[in-house]
Formats: sequence, C-alpha cells, structure tokens
Amino acid sequence: MACTVMLVQPAYQRRVRAIAQTTVGPPLGLAWLAAVLRSQGVAIAVVDANALDLTLDQVADRVAAGQPALVGLTAVTPTIEACARLAGLVRARLPRVRIAIGGVHASALPVETLRNYPVFDVAVAGEGEPVIAALAQGAARAVAQDAVPTWPNLDGVYWRDPAGQVLGGGFSRVADLRHQPRPAWDLLPMARYHTPDGRRFAAVMAQRGCPAACSYCAVPVFMGQQVRRRDPTEVADELADLADRFGVRQVGFLDDTFTMDRGWVLELCAALVTNEVAVRVRWSCLTRVNAIDVPLLRSLYGAGCRRVELGVESGSPAVLKRLRKGTTVDQARAAFAAARQVGMPTMAFVMVNAPGETRDDLQATEALVRELDPDWLQVSFATPYPGTELRAAWLAQGLRLPQGWDGYSFLRDVAVDQPQLPAWEVRRAAWRMQLRHYARPAWLARQIGALLRGEGDARAFAAAATVGVRHLWATARALG
Repeated sequence: MACTVMLVQPAYQRRVRAIAQTTVGPPLGLAWLAAVLRSQGVAIAVVDANALDLTLDQVADRVAAGQPALVGLTAVTPTIEACARLAGLVRARLPRVRIAIGGVHASALPVETLRNYPVFDVAVAGEGEPVIAALAQGAARAVAQDAVPTWPNLDGVYWRDPAGQVLGGGFSRVADLRHQPRPAWDLLPMARYHTPDGRRFAAVMAQRGCPAACSYCAVPVFMGQQVRRRDPTEVADELADLADRFGVRQVGFLDDTFTMDRGWVLELCAALVTNEVAVRVRWSCLTRVNAIDVPLLRSLYGAGCRRVELGVESGSPAVLKRLRKGTTVDQARAAFAAARQVGMPTMAFVMVNAPGETRDDLQATEALVRELDPDWLQVSFATPYPGTELRAAWLAQGLRLPQGWDGYSFLRDVAVDQPQLPAWEVRRAAWRMQLRHYARPAWLARQIGALLRGEGDARAFAAAATVGVRHLWATARALG
C-alpha cells in the first residue's frame, strides 16, 4: 500500500532476549508520530520489525513496497549501526527516498550522526511531533520534483547542504502534551505485544522529561528536564481504550519519575478507579526512592498497580554522590519498607562499575540488595552514553571507551575498564548479586506462597524464572 511516510522500528529483540525481559513493547514514539501525521492528512504506515521479527532485508522489502517519500527510523546508541545498514538497503531499493533518523542517539549527536552516516538525509534532535509533518512535506516535494529537498529551519532539525556541511540546531520539544493525539495503536500489530506469560501488553507514557541530573542518563538530552504531563483523565481513558479495543491486560508506564507530582498521581489513580480500569488492567511504573510512601503506594495499588520499579543504583553514599543520583541509602530503605507494608511488588535497579567504584562500594551494594529484598532485581553496568556527564568524565580521564556503538549495552557487559577495579571483578559481582538474590530459598518461598494464596500467576512466575535463568547463563558465559 502506497504511503507518503513510513516509520520503522528496527529489530533488536534477538540481541537482548538472552539478557533482559522478553516482553516485546510497542514503538510508542513512532505511534505518536503516526498519530500526528494522520491528524494532518498524511498517508502513513508503521513497520515494527521488532514485533514482527523481520530481518533487515525483509524490512527494506516492505518499505520498498510502500513507495514512501520519507522513511523515519529511530535508534538508541547500540542500534544506530543497524539503522544505518537498514537505511542503505532501503536506499538501494528506493534511490530517491529521503531518510530521517531520530531517537536518543541522534538527539545526543545530531551533527556527528549525519557526518558519520551519509545515508541519513536529516536528523531530529528531541521529540519529533512538532517537525514531522514539515519533514514529510519537504520529502514529498523533493521526490515528486526529483530535486534536493528543502528542509524546514525548525528547532531540532539537522541536515546537510549541497556542500556537505551540517546545518540546523537546537532541540524539538512538545510544549503541551494535553493537546497531543493518542498514539496510533491501530497501525501497530497489537496482538504481538505481550508479557512473558502471554498477556496483551502496551507501553504508555503519561509524562515526559525528568528533573533529575543523574550523570549516567541521557533522558534530559532527549526529552528535557522540564516535566510535561498529560491530563490524568485522558490517560485513564487511553488505558480503557487499550483494554476494550485490543484486549490489553498489562501496561507499563515509561515515565521516568512517575510519582514526582503527588496530586497528579492521585488524580490518575482516582480516574482509573472510576472507569474501572483498576480491576481490568494491571500496570507498573518507575519512580525514585525519595518520591514514594505508604499512602501513595496504597493509592497506586488500589488503582491496579502491581509493581513499582525503583532506581537504587548503589549501596555506597560516595557512589550515589558521584552519580549525582540525588537520593540516599536511607531513602531506599524507607521506600522498600513502605512497599512491603502495602504488599506492593518491587523491582530494584542496581548499577555496577560506577565511576571510581571500589570493592568496598560493591560489597555495600550487595549488602543493601539483601537488606531491601526486592521481588525482582536488575543489575546493569554503568555505560557512557552520548550526551551524559559520565561519558564526558571518562573521556577527560583518558579511559578507553568502546570502539563501536554496538558495545554500548548497559545490560550486556562492562563498557569501560577502570584502573581501580578490573572488569572481570565487576562482572563477577554482577553475577554473584543476581545469583544470590534469585537462588535464595526465602525468595522462592515468597513466590510460591503468593501463588498458593492466589496473589500470583503461575505462568508469569514460570516465564520470569525462565528469563532469570537465561540471564544468569548469559552472564556466566560472558565470564568465561
């Protein structure tokens, strides 16, 4: 089917299946762009190669069949190389097509991305909704006239002039999320998105931006530090629509700091109870350990939340300070104690190989994990992503960073070998932390007890256990 714009999510699930959750989530950013384009009368199609498990050649064939004037790709740092390869395959099939690249990587390095990957015609830094229609118009005009495109001089748009110089600047931001159309869910293969145990799944974003200044995070570059929120009633209605039209029974909120605005969260919880989504859909959210307490957790639980994911990062106050986390070990203790009091399942995010981390710091983190006793644990490796203070600091120290962008995977392996703590020791600590957590009789007894009380799902437990074993096996192989 012919279209003016085709938005593509490249496949990455095969790479991470062995080391992370197996939940396949929809490309929320592309669905939002599609909704904006459709609202302005632009013929649009979306290809989620990740959900459809398509190879690069299969994706390129689908794109060629659609004959678009503009192809939009999205990439995080470890997938930018794959995006460039896909763009080359598309160009070979459609020589006149214009190709745009967006996402976190292009937002952090827009100029470098265009210089290093000539196959991309234009890059978007930040959020694409304010500029995507203008890009589509420029590409359609250029293809129709077989001419050099005239790209819009808008914040966040970068392009090359005929001499090859990269022009443009700034970042594109959506000023008010309350006027955004809902994501174009109907353009996605919604039946393909599911949890490990088979429940229909969707990802929802109710807020954008994060006010924190963590040294390892690129979210402020991509979405800014000013938090913008959707109307809570509209968010609740979107969850009801997902349940009614697509049978969604599990939702993951992607907001980086879900509970920072207490009044907004309570309004959303009330709306979810009123429209009865609370009894039909289970959902999870991510927040900071200094933004949660017993009353708020009770409201979340009553509205259908069944997991709160908390960034603990380290048990060492010195490491937390170097990471500019803005939280304390005591706040982590209080947050997990509150969750236990309410009966709210938790996931703890822990990071190893932080700048200057020592053996004593690692031991403090392991001790804190045992004390917090989360239901689920994810251990990642500090990774110097473009746009982060961490990257700038390690470069200033002269440390050797990964040579290719494929090496920037925070769940896979140590990215930077620091002099005070060898990489093999960091890997061993990550393995040990996860093995000791999930192999404890107390943890297994708690999960089995929840199943016997009817508070858990046997399929979910079996699927999660399979993921855990796969993760530990992959880590063991990495250790040699």
